[in-house]
Amino acid sequence: MLRTFTINAIFTVLIILFIFYFYLVLRKIITSLYRYQKRSWRKKVKLAVLQCVKNGDCKQDIFPNRRIVLEVIEELLSDYMNVLKGNRSRKRISEFASHYFTSFYKDRLRHFRFSVRYNTLLMIDKFCMTSLEDELLLILTKKKVTDIERFEIYRILAAFQYKGLKAILCESERLADMVYRDIFHRINDEILQDYVATYETCSKPLQLNLVDVLGDKRDFRALSLLEQLLKEEDMELRIRALKAISKIGQIHNRECILSFTASDSWQERMMAAKVMGAIQSSYFLLPLIRMLSDSSWWVRSTAAQGILRYRKGLHILVRIAETGKDRFARDMAKEWIERVVRRDVS
Repeated sequence: MLRTFTINAIFTVLIILFIFYFYLVLRKIITSLYRYQKRSWRKKVKLAVLQCVKNGDCKQDIFPNRRIVLEVIEELLSDYMNVLKGNRSRKRISEFASHYFTSFYKDRLRHFRFSVRYNTLLMIDKFCMTSLEDELLLILTKKKVTDIERFEIYRILAAFQYKGLKAILCESERLADMVYRDIFHRINDEILQDYVATYETCSKPLQLNLVDVLGDKRDFRALSLLEQLLKEEDMELRIRALKAISKIGQIHNRECILSFTASDSWQERMMAAKVMGAIQSSYFLLPLIRMLSDSSWWVRSTAAQGILRYRKGLHILVRIAETGKDRFARDMAKEWIERVVRRDVS
């Protein structure tokens, strides 16, 4: 009885292993055959696709509307998009992709597999297919859309210069700072200035990251807004505004910076020192020297670094190191002098 059961069990396992082996072999054959067909189609359509992209010499519907052909064309267009940098060629690729892939991508955006949907979003972004803008907006209204897909759609809409994106972002749950910044770096200057003009209507996360991006872009037109933000009650907003001003390197009202040298927050004092070092105005030199005696090491270090950016900054630090009355100031001056020496030697 036991022996019969054992034989049957072994036989059953062997059958299962054989079926699994047969499945793997069959799958490999099908995959190899599909790749062979793709290579064959690639040779057939490569020249025609290249002519469409380079010369605009493309008759409508010259390619069969089959999945394998569309995948081959997608790969070719992706390769060309990576190589061709001219706006005219990239525009032709976008128009070509919109004509052939709009329906194809609509179906893939509804696929049950996340990887298929997400890769489709990446290709829509790459080809800048504005023809699918309404479809993307529709996806955002669905409850089952994942956060990753939602973030990617925001990025795509920003690249499309979609003017309704601001309202969507204000109603959205808070995103990661890197997502906001990526979005702001994608929109054009006209739309960015609209965000600046309507700053008060933006959500708090949007406001904070807009300030960062204005600093990254060194947008001088934003100085009035940034200086106004220095009066806000929110300390995080004030610190980000100071950081943005330090990147721009200019200021209209110098007094508004000096007020932060006596702040209770060492972070604000540090950022004020950074601003004064970036602007390099003689008006700020004495305040920077006084900040070498600050109770915070970070403030003292930033002040010393700021002084070095001035024309005779190194000589000023040498004099402080030799004759300064405050021990903190002397030590910080010596520390930065040593750094300069090590840098010059290396």
